[in-house]
Amino acid sequence: MLIKIHKLITQLFHSIKFVIFSAVLLMLKMASAHAVISASDKPESVVTKTPAVTGENIMGMVLSLVLVLVIILFLAWAAKRFGGVGFKGNSAMKVLAGISMGARERIVLIQVGEQQLLLGVAPGRIQTLHVLDEPVDMDSCNEPVASVFADRLKTILNKSK
Repeated sequence: MLIKIHKLITQLFHSIKFVIFSAVLLMLKMASAHAVISASDKPESVVTKTPAVTGENIMGMVLSLVLVLVIILFLAWAAKRFGGVGFKGNSAMKVLAGISMGARERIVLIQVGEQQLLLGVAPGRIQTLHVLDEPVDMDSCNEPVASVFADRLKTILNKSK
């Protein structure tokens, strides 16, 4: 699992380097094209040499680069926070359910073959909380359960009518 995460992070950093390099090349090309276009609009007697990269162009490049980095960091945070990065395969282990118990602690129910385990997961530590004698039927857990909040909301809405 750690090797897969390491490979994913390595691929992410290679992608970031590629995006940054491509953005810089594109901005330099746009800056030089802008200088050529502005020079071709003037008569030849008035044409003055303008630098291909001006302070305004550099500022635009830096702001674009910062924007790309912010977007990449936000997407990485969102994937980590909301569990968007998952490794699914045809293995004998499956994560059946999970619940967050704090900022970095979780309780997960996993199935290994025919046996189910309740695990406590924290940074740097995974502990078996319980080995279930009888497997939990996940089909019965997926049925919608009426919540107290939903019932109260319906009563309040019906009173207002």
